[in-house]
Amino acid sequence: MKETVMGQSKRIPSFYEPLAIGKSLKEVSVDYIKAENQKIRSQWYHSNLDADLFLFKDQKDRLIKQQLGLYGLIVEWNILDGVKTGVVIEEVEHAADMGASEIIRFDREPNETAIQQALQVIDNIEDLGVKVRELLKANLISPWAMSNEWGYSETEKLLKYVDVEYLKNKERQDPPSVFTRFFQWLFRSKKSD
Repeated sequence: MKETVMGQSKRIPSFYEPLAIGKSLKEVSVDYIKAENQKIRSQWYHSNLDADLFLFKDQKDRLIKQQLGLYGLIVEWNILDGVKTGVVIEEVEHAADMGASEIIRFDREPNETAIQQALQVIDNIEDLGVKVRELLKANLISPWAMSNEWGYSETEKLLKYVDVEYLKNKERQDPPSVFTRFFQWLFRSKKSD
């Protein structure tokens, strides 16, 4: 967008610039999370333009979760829930020694506008490389395709297990996290192999 001031044209920065945001996302950390005899690799990409991307991979280097935070908006894909969108809400603790904590409030249905914005940003993250960018976009476009990383038989077993676990836990107030459910499925499938 341009504005003319005293006969001179000036570029007005817009709030949302997917090209600039994507190009500014750089890997800042790689960590390993150990849970139930498995290591999950987490990668964090950060931008000073209020954006963060987190990738979580299993020991076979298969993506199990991706989460893009953009101006407090969250677009997440995980292998068990598919695509979810939401917002980060800051809760202020009442005790003087406690700071604020952040929680994510997910939408009932994925927000298509948020998904489109995430796709635009992901398309411009040069630090990822073409193959990874395409994988991340495919997960948001076709969340149950699982990008051929998992193979048909594993995907079929996973979806059957998720359905069974969902029915078992239907009455629970707080469903188990994606990592808990993933490890339960992973260890159950190893026992049946």
